[in-house]
This record gives sequence, C-alpha cells and structure tokens, in this order.
Amino acid sequence: IIGASLRALEIFHEDPDIFNRIQKNGLRFRKAMTEAGFFIYGDQDCPICPVSVRDEHLARHFEIELFKKGYYTIGLGFPLFPQGMSRLRIILTSNHTFAQVDGLVKAFVEVANECNFWELMKTYDDQVASGKVIGNPDWWKPKARL
Repeated sequence: IIGASLRALEIFHEDPDIFNRIQKNGLRFRKAMTEAGFFIYGDQDCPICPVSVRDEHLARHFEIELFKKGYYTIGLGFPLFPQGMSRLRIILTSNHTFAQVDGLVKAFVEVANECNFWELMKTYDDQVASGKVIGNPDWWKPKARL
C-alpha cells in the first residue's frame, strides 16, 4: 500500500494537470447526463458518477447494453441499495478523452430510448406504491417450506 501511494504521488508530481483533467471529465459527464434527463448521485466535482436507473433489472440491462456498445459500467441494485435506488457506477479518469465521455453519454441515451426508460420512470413511483414494480424484488428471499 505504501509503495502504491508513493507511486501515485510521483505520478501527480510528473503530471500536475491530472486533477484538472479528472475534474473536467467528471463535470462534462455530469452536465451532459443531467441535460439528457438522468439523475447523477454525488458531488459535482467527483469523478465517480453513479447514474440512477432506479430499478435493479434496468441497471443490469443498461450494464449489458452499454458493454455491447463498448463501455464498461457496473450496475448496482437491490439488495446492495434499497429498492428503487439502483444505479450504474461510472468512474472517469484523466485518461478519458472528451470524445469518449460524449460517446458514453450518447450510448446512455440510446439505451434509454431503446428500452423505453423514460416512460418506465414516469410510472415507477406509482408501481412501487401499488405493490407492482418493474421486475421482481423478492427473487432473493428464501421460499417457505411447507
């Protein structure tokens, strides 16, 4: 751990603009995604950008479809997060280009449009409130034995 920390400090010393590039990439992604209609958790200057998709099945769908388009994301959902708070964790680095960041935003919008995401989100709260949800949140519960 100490060796890795020392190497990280060397890298920052060799390339002092690294923090600025990380911050610019994070801000660019957050701004574009918010303008596209997505909700991003966390602080504006953080390069870790959790994109809310609310439903764990949609998180998995986005993860797979974005991977097919060349983008690696991590879908996180229930039971890791409460139901209705599923997200995809995007981590931007100083090595990402603006073209890559813009391409990821475009891919997110494409996947959202392909799976009717915006319409599903309009009724998601009502479905949860009425006991109906997108998918089956109880898949993990053990079945009672009679």
